[in-house]
Amino acid sequence: MAAILGSSTAPDNDDRERRGQQRCSKAWQKQRLQAAEANPSRSDSRRGSLEARQQATATHSRHQWRIQDEIGGWAQRLSREE
Repeated sequence: MAAILGSSTAPDNDDRERRGQQRCSKAWQKQRLQAAEANPSRSDSRRGSLEARQQATATHSRHQWRIQDEIGGWAQRLSREE
C-alpha cells in the first residue's frame, strides 16, 4: 500500500515543479518585455546585433557548403583516378 501511495505522489511533485518553472519563465519573459519597452534604444541595438549574427551565420554556412563541395569534388577525382 505504501508503494502505491509513494508512486502516486511523485508525479504530483514533478507537475508542481514543472508549473513553478513555467511560472518563472513567463515572469522572466514579461520582465524582459517591460525592460525592452522602457528602453527601446537598447532593444534596437540588440536587434542590430541579432541581424549581424544572422548574417555571420549565413556567411559561415555558405563557406561550409563551399568547403564540402570542394572536398566532394576531390573525392570524386580521386575515385576516378583509382
